[in-house]
Amino acid sequence: MKKYLALSLLALFSFATGYAQIKVSASLQEAVYKAIAKNSSIKNKELEIEKLNLQEKSVWNKYIPTVEASALYSYFDNKLTVDFPATTLPIINNPLFDGKSTFDNYGNIFNGSLMVKTVLFSGMQIPNGAKALKQKAVGTEYLKESEKDGIIREVLNTFDQMALLKEVEKLINDSDKRLQTETKRVSKAIEQGLAIPYDRDKIKLAALELDSKRIELEGKRKLLYRKIRYLTGYSDSEINNVTYDLIPYLIAEEKLSTENKQEIKALESFKLANEYLLKKEKGTFLPTIGAFGGVTHSSLFDANATTPVITGIRCSAVFRFKRNDDKPKLDDWCRNEMGGICRF
Repeated sequence: MKKYLALSLLALFSFATGYAQIKVSASLQEAVYKAIAKNSSIKNKELEIEKLNLQEKSVWNKYIPTVEASALYSYFDNKLTVDFPATTLPIINNPLFDGKSTFDNYGNIFNGSLMVKTVLFSGMQIPNGAKALKQKAVGTEYLKESEKDGIIREVLNTFDQMALLKEVEKLINDSDKRLQTETKRVSKAIEQGLAIPYDRDKIKLAALELDSKRIELEGKRKLLYRKIRYLTGYSDSEINNVTYDLIPYLIAEEKLSTENKQEIKALESFKLANEYLLKKEKGTFLPTIGAFGGVTHSSLFDANATTPVITGIRCSAVFRFKRNDDKPKLDDWCRNEMGGICRF
């Protein structure tokens, strides 16, 4: 079964859904494109789609290894005078402090490090999150196309009404010509006694009704012009240059099924996006596996250090990796033999 539909509905499918079997004038196509480009809601949808695509890329980019680099430069110059009791290191029997001592230290220290990190397994949070954003972008695209359909339909319906007003204007002009002819006939009939003044009053009433229709027609035309200016940004002269004819077309009924509606497709995409989002949240219960590695370089150059810090550092490095149950003995030795200068 086929239905007769107006050109506006056919042009809607021609522009928006790819059926593109109906040819319209170039001026009318331009008006439709202007209306789509001017619509702020469609612009917002395009920005939203672009934002979702960027968010999807940023989620996938979490698999890309990240590199962190740092550098530190220090300069030291100090003169230190200390007065500790004379102390010697056990075993090697080396003196560490011998009464009052003065130390003069200066030099440059440079430290640089490079660290690489990457995600090996995210508990499926990254792929599911990216897929959710992808489906949301697809659904927003369908909504944008639906809004385009509405803009196209509104523009074409408005030009439909403009064309209908032209036909109504022709009908009013034809009625006015017939009324003038009838007025002459009735006037002659009254002069010849073949009609009564009441017939002339009926003609006056018909003339008033035509004037009322003409005023109503002009009001509707001004309203339609204002609507087209709002939709397309056209001036009155540009509106008048648009060529448009009321011609019926045939369209198959299967092409009008609800399965082709953009809103239904958008709803399915948003539903799928929520399913991926739910899977992403469930992925938080799974372990996250990553890998990292790095290298560090330290350098002491142009330095003069008379403070016996090397022995202290060596002592600290040895003790740092001792078992915890040895720590009380080390504390006692540090307090008794080293004067309490070691810290753990």
